[in-house]
Amino acid sequence: MFYRLLKISFGLMILSMIGCETNKDFTLNIEKEYTINYQTTVTAQDSAVVPSLTNSDFDKHKFDIQSAELQNAAYVVTSLQPPAGKKADSIKVDSIRIRVGDIFGNKYTNLITMKNIYLNSALTSQPLIVQGSDGKTVFENLISNSPYSARINLNYSNPKDSTLYKVKLSFAFKINYKQKTL
Repeated sequence: MFYRLLKISFGLMILSMIGCETNKDFTLNIEKEYTINYQTTVTAQDSAVVPSLTNSDFDKHKFDIQSAELQNAAYVVTSLQPPAGKKADSIKVDSIRIRVGDIFGNKYTNLITMKNIYLNSALTSQPLIVQGSDGKTVFENLISNSPYSARINLNYSNPKDSTLYKVKLSFAFKINYKQKTL
């Protein structure tokens, strides 16, 4: 009996040292808002994406991440101020390009390019189709590997009219990680 208990406890001790791993996942939501002012000559803006600063699950499990899958991306115009006497439904932006790169702003890769956008139609959330994009793979790799961060670059053409507007980009990732048990 003693030897049997000794074997069981020895086996449990070895199992606890080795541990078991299970795959778990959670959703990481990233939102970035850009103010676009017609009066400036700036036609690009950058913003850092550092998930560990805004998501406690990500910060807790970032060293155990197995993969990050970009499942959803969208944009919405959150504010639109057309010039006096101009209807919002006639304000068009020729192009918006969203690129991703490392946190230092190097090696940007195109995520999506949109053309001929009427801003009033984007006052409700619009999906971004990024499937098959090289930028999608780059974004996923940047989020799932050290330093677990990225930089989003928004390039745009200013409307011909004097318009001030805000664009919010939203990205939802499925983060898969291994969790040790026992």
